[in-house]
Amino acid sequence: MTLLTAPRAALALALLGLACRSPYGTIERANALEHLTLAERDLAAGNSAEALARLEEIHQVENLDPDLRQREDRLVDAAGEARFAVIAAGDDAADEFEDLFRSKLPESLRARAGLRAAEELLREDSRIRAFRMVKKVDEALPAHHEHVAAGDLVARAGLSLVRDERRYNLLFHYRPRGLQALEYLVLRYPLDAHAAEAYYELSRAYEADRELDAAQEL
Repeated sequence: MTLLTAPRAALALALLGLACRSPYGTIERANALEHLTLAERDLAAGNSAEALARLEEIHQVENLDPDLRQREDRLVDAAGEARFAVIAAGDDAADEFEDLFRSKLPESLRARAGLRAAEELLREDSRIRAFRMVKKVDEALPAHHEHVAAGDLVARAGLSLVRDERRYNLLFHYRPRGLQALEYLVLRYPLDAHAAEAYYELSRAYEADRELDAAQEL
């Protein structure tokens, strides 16, 4: 294998930054306007999935003209709203929202999609998975602005789990998972509206643990 010299490597990286290879051909600064227009047509035709797929590729083009970037942002918001409505009406909403979260679209849309996935999981009573989904969003996009929605999801999952005395998979209790979620809530989202309830449930659990330890020492 022939190794690239430093100048040739730098040139190769620069060329990669100027253009983005995609199923739509090469998308670059010179033809980004054309692809934005096509994405706009897809959206107008009711094909939000195709519009977002093209916009995902456009989003990766570096040094896009500011006016075109603003147009891209507006189209992403509109296509995202339309796509969210379609996904929410389908049968695999949680998985499809998570696919959007894993995309290379703008972080604001990815954060909203990830939290919508968590909301769908919570609706399906998959409370542990819902909590984990919120954590995925926080870890992948630590600067996201969806704090209110994220905290609310963690609180609802955690409070439901901590009050559930049942087991899952025959062996494991739901309650400890709830405590994990509430501990995460008060550390990550201490100003959440449910924080007082979370502190109360945690204090009860810690007190019960202390009483158990004392009983075992007798």
